[in-house]
Amino acid sequence: MKTINWQKLGRISVCIDNANLIHSPTKLGWKVGLEKLSLFARQSGNLVDIKLFDSIPLVADLDKLRKFHKDIFTQAEHDLYAKRSLGQNKIFNRAQSDWGITVFTKPLRFIADFEKRQVIPKGDCDIDMVVEVIRKR
Repeated sequence: MKTINWQKLGRISVCIDNANLIHSPTKLGWKVGLEKLSLFARQSGNLVDIKLFDSIPLVADLDKLRKFHKDIFTQAEHDLYAKRSLGQNKIFNRAQSDWGITVFTKPLRFIADFEKRQVIPKGDCDIDMVVEVIRKR
């Protein structure tokens, strides 16, 4: 691997779309952890900040979804999303307190597709990242 000359790059700000961090490397058979990513970025003397963006399901939204769409959103799916949400919150708290990562979250939205008889999760953090980068400039 080529050595990075951090000094030539100037100030560095890292923005992470957590959904891409989870899904893309997995498809390649890689595992990328936030702690190691933070340590890698901190090798630079010019690091300004590291920001993580993600959307997580709110239990109230899951309850509402289950109440109004029982036929396409099962209790098992509800419980799985609720469990994931707890896990994400634990990791995000650790990322902020231990690894110096600023975490931005927003509620995960769900779109009911009645033709396919399923509920599709939608995060869409891309715009939030772009707005944060423009504000930081």
